[in-house]
Formats: sequence, structure tokens, C-alpha cells
Amino acid sequence: MSFTRTVGVYGLTDSALRKRLRERSPSPATTQYKNRDGDFRITVTADTQADADATVEELRAILNVYAYGVDVPDLATRVVQLLTEKEQTLATAESCTGGLLSAMVTAVPGASAVFECGVAAYSAAIKQRVVGVSAETLREHSTISAQTAAEMAIGVRQLGNARLGIGITGAAGPSASEGYPAGTVFVAMADDRRVWHKQLNLDGEALGRDKVRRAAALQALDLVRRYLEAYPTVAAGGELLATPAEEPLEPDLSPISKRPWKRRLLPHKRNGLAENFRIVSLWLIVLIFLIVLAGLLAMFLNP
Repeated sequence: MSFTRTVGVYGLTDSALRKRLRERSPSPATTQYKNRDGDFRITVTADTQADADATVEELRAILNVYAYGVDVPDLATRVVQLLTEKEQTLATAESCTGGLLSAMVTAVPGASAVFECGVAAYSAAIKQRVVGVSAETLREHSTISAQTAAEMAIGVRQLGNARLGIGITGAAGPSASEGYPAGTVFVAMADDRRVWHKQLNLDGEALGRDKVRRAAALQALDLVRRYLEAYPTVAAGGELLATPAEEPLEPDLSPISKRPWKRRLLPHKRNGLAENFRIVSLWLIVLIFLIVLAGLLAMFLNP
């Protein structure tokens, strides 16, 4: 009888992963890995559960932040798990990937609880009208730029009322686009305070269009994964969207039962307009009821 466990790895090249695996201590367990366009899956096989578990823990130590999960089938599944555990939601705006990222996320069972919307914002007009990229950004930086990806992430997060937004734009190939060689992709992620972005400079001619698109989607998933693993600590990097004094507070989306009693019973800036309207309306109803009750009592006591 043998015992099998798996470790998911993303962010290393094939050669870098092999080098790290050579650092492993002698062990009765064997390891094999499969490369799925950079989303690696290491399979650990041992004669005992203890040997398999010990090898998994050693691999996690050797691989550090590049090990994204144990016994999960892929990076998208791990992201959905983290979104669920951390009670976060996601919205995506994709240009060159054309909906591939949202397809990867929604292929995972349970994604409906954490995925708000996906917009295939392919044209400049849709980037501007639907997702909210400014005309000035498109004019000065073009549709393929870090600035456009960032505004796509910010805009779709607001559009979907999600905690996190992803924006992807680039030249998937087979030819150059807007002065960028095939394989140049900008990926951005935004929460309510910061935006992170990364530029991918892939060899589009060698990889081909499909692999460039998949690489961009995987990079976006890994941005979300690293953010969520650090949450509620602020993930490294990221540019402030505004100074704290200028930054508007978003409505509190936590369940009412989990909020402090003052925010449940009294208007508060974190509640949002709709929730504060509900609170004020309830208090007005209570007040009217008390006035009517007092009037009835007065009539009864003073006939």
C-alpha cells in the first residue's frame, strides 16, 4: 500500500524547481512533478502516511512562498478556497485573455459565492464605457499599459461591488500590438485602497498566443493568492489609490450580526447610504409607535 499527496507550485521556472528539489534530504518518499504552463503539481509517494506527510512539509519549507497549496488540483482552486476562507470577493476585467481568467475561476465548484463578475473588455470603447478607464489614460498610455490595467482593476472592482478587482491587457500575439511585442502583458489587482501591477515580458513568438494568455491568467491568480495569504496584513508593494484623508470609506459588507452594536443601532459612515436609511427608518417607525402609544394612554387615563 502506498500513500500519495500533492503540492502545488507557481512562480518558479522548470530549472529553478528542479534545483530546489535537489536540496531535499534523503527520504523513502519519491517525488515527481508535472508542468502545466508554469502551474506545477508535485506528487509525493511513500509507503507510509508519516513519510508522505514529512516530505510534503519539507517541500513546503524548500519552496517557501511558491508552494501555493497541498492536495489541491490547481491554482484557481486554491484562490477560490482562499477567497472563501477570507470572506473576500473577486471581479475581473480582461482584454487579451478574453475571459480566460473568469473561466478558470468559475470552473471551480463554489466559485459562485466569491466571484461577482467578469468583463471581457476587449475594445477601447468598452474599457472606457463599462469598466471606467479614463479617456485621458487611453490617449496618453494606450490600451496596453500598466495604467490601463490598473484602471481596469479599479473600475471592475467597483462595477462588481467586489473586494478585489483584476485588470489584464496586453499583446497576446501572434504579432506586435500598439508598439509592444507579442507576449507583453500588464496585470493589475486592486482592493479598496491600493493597486498592484506587474508586467510580463514573454516570448510570444515562441510560446504562441494560447500560452501567453494562460500565463497572464495564472499570474493574475497568483497575485490574488499572495494577497489573500497575507490578508489582513497589507501585501508587499502596491500604490495607494488616494491619501487616507481623501479616500472614501466603502460600505461595511460584513453581516449585520457581526458588527459592533453602535453600527447596528445607529447611523455610521461605514454602513453606507442604504443601510443608514434603513436604520433611520426603523427608528422613525419606533418613534411614531411610541407617540401613538402615548396618545392612546393619555386618552385612556383622561377620558
